[in-house]
Amino acid sequence: MKTTTHNLIRDFGEFIDQHNSPATVAGYLGDVRQFADWFEQSNGYELTAASLTQTDVREYRQHLIQRHRKPATINRHIASIRSF
Repeated sequence: MKTTTHNLIRDFGEFIDQHNSPATVAGYLGDVRQFADWFEQSNGYELTAASLTQTDVREYRQHLIQRHRKPATINRHIASIRSF
């Protein structure tokens, strides 16, 4: 994960930290980090606010389904990304 993505996720964590429990913050940040890693591997470039599309989120959802993640886990990941 490159510096810009790291900074975006750090800023997101600071924002949600004001409104959520530590466990929620840790879960959301973990989900977003996993998505950012997948995004960069899949697209070949760094995740930025401008580069994120609904198609990426749909493809990530398919990726999670193919990895046999439970529906509740997939929904949590998608909720984390939407919050991001």
